[in-house]
Amino acid sequence: MRRAGVVVVWLVACAASAREVPTANRVPEHDVAELVRRAEQALADDRRLDYARPFADKPHEPVAARFLDACRAGDRRSCWIAAQLDGGDVAKSAGELVHANCRAGDAMSCRADLTSEGRSDACADSLESCDAAKLRAECENRLAVSCERLLHVRPVIADWEAIKVRTAQLARDGCAAGILAECVAWSASDDGDHDLAAEQRCTLAYDCMLLGNAQLARKHGDAARDAFELECQRGRRPAPACEVLGAHYIAGTLREPTPGRGKALVEWACAHDDALRRIAKSCRMSGR
Repeated sequence: MRRAGVVVVWLVACAASAREVPTANRVPEHDVAELVRRAEQALADDRRLDYARPFADKPHEPVAARFLDACRAGDRRSCWIAAQLDGGDVAKSAGELVHANCRAGDAMSCRADLTSEGRSDACADSLESCDAAKLRAECENRLAVSCERLLHVRPVIADWEAIKVRTAQLARDGCAAGILAECVAWSASDDGDHDLAAEQRCTLAYDCMLLGNAQLARKHGDAARDAFELECQRGRRPAPACEVLGAHYIAGTLREPTPGRGKALVEWACAHDDALRRIAKSCRMSGR
């Protein structure tokens, strides 16, 4: 597996087909490609580790805005990447374009648009209470998340094994195209090869614990450290990753990049997360 600090996994064929956009402002293809290149470079730059974080509040690269530029120029895949990377106004604008592209007939945009028509909301309260008939129709329409939810319906469906295979096949392809929800669905399956899902979740959402634990199990210490560091430095809720990473540094299972970082991370994490402070052993040991 490649190191978390450098991996950006894109499916070239999907990216190329996603540039045939009927609903956005059409620009020359070479200009669209350049906007996509700039967005992907911004994403790579944003993943560079900086050990002043999380202590220093440094601005992020405007990655989501770069993808939104490419989206508006006509790259549909960039629309769902932008919507996933940002939780604010950029995500809202990108999400509206994902939805528009879905309504215009783009199947992959529909898979990326969790609010699209035809997608069941029957699982809002409990996976086990899902409407099996609705989920089956959505699964047959190639919505991998619905296929995965169908596996949790009770009583267990008769063709559970076949749906499990279909879920893995669909989610693998969707994850490779950068659809985060399908990476999560693939991670939840027991397909056996979750490397791509772990890498994409780390790339697209700074959700890197799965990747870090996988690397740790393989005894790839530096790669595990980089994955944990990326979520600690860039994650939407960094404290748990920082606490886990700091504990590994203190225990010596991972090599500290700078002296004393383990203790500093644990103290920072415990000071910034009330729930963590109550349950984490390292917080209690540090007195935080």
